[in-house]
Amino acid sequence: MNILNPLAVAVLSAAMIAPVAAETPILRSLPSAVQKEIQEVRESCPADEKNTSGDAGLQTFTVSGAQAVLVDSLNFCGGQQTCFHGINCATGYTHSVTIDIRRGNAWKKSFSVDATEPVFLSVEPYVENPKFRALVLSVHAGDLGCPVRDKVIRRLGRRRSATSS
Repeated sequence: MNILNPLAVAVLSAAMIAPVAAETPILRSLPSAVQKEIQEVRESCPADEKNTSGDAGLQTFTVSGAQAVLVDSLNFCGGQQTCFHGINCATGYTHSVTIDIRRGNAWKKSFSVDATEPVFLSVEPYVENPKFRALVLSVHAGDLGCPVRDKVIRRLGRRRSATSS
């Protein structure tokens, strides 16, 4: 008759429970200021919209093996990148887009911009932890990090000068 060692039972039990405890929802692990911003948007959404809750509206992926999350204010009212002026976007469809990357147990904001159109996030498909591929977005000309400059454009064999961002 084998009697299991109580210490072995405790270790096995902890090993079985640990993965569940490690799966903390992303929203609750984000900095309190980010959680507050998301909650304020959700509470301000029109009553007839199906507002998101929990991690819904957050887009998760990995960057160089580290967990990352895209926080786009358009994703929290109805969850379909809908703009409600004065709630989750401003004049000209301007809305906040940030990417936070987890370093150990802390999140660090690595990208923040006011976008002027819906954003497109490309990640590696069909995998459990999708890897970042590209982020396509539009920003105001002259925005910090996107200076306005002259650029030569070739079109139908002719050269013309245009201002672009």
